Amino acid sequence: MSGGAGAAGGDDPACNLDDEYSTTPEAREDDGGGDIVNDAAENSLSGVWEHSARASGAGADGTWIFEFSRPLQTGDPQDAQFASGSTAHVALAYFDPTEGPEGWSDAGHLQSAYNGWIEVTLE
Repeated sequence: MSGGAGAAGGDDPACNLDDEYSTTPEAREDDGGGDIVNDAAENSLSGVWEHSARASGAGADGTWIFEFSRPLQTGDPQDAQFASGSTAHVALAYFDPTEGPEGWSDAGHLQSAYNGWIEVTLE
């Protein structure tokens, strides 16, 4: 589990599961407008991820699974406020961990934004 209410100021240094907002799929901003602590940020966003073939070793075919949660209503004016049963549009970005020891490149920062918003139904 990463992120959650313990990430001070909306910034999650452990895995960068930051409280961010976006007005288009291509543009995103940290809550508060930058990579600095924003004491007013509400960051209860938490998540887990897994790969269906992780036990098979690096490069194995499989599917990435992402699960995120946060309260429907956060009280933070920069957050979208949701209702159960409604839909929301999200964009997902993650770094491909198989790129190599040189580190991650912009090309390896995989983004669903390349294909537009992902529509999800909230429960």
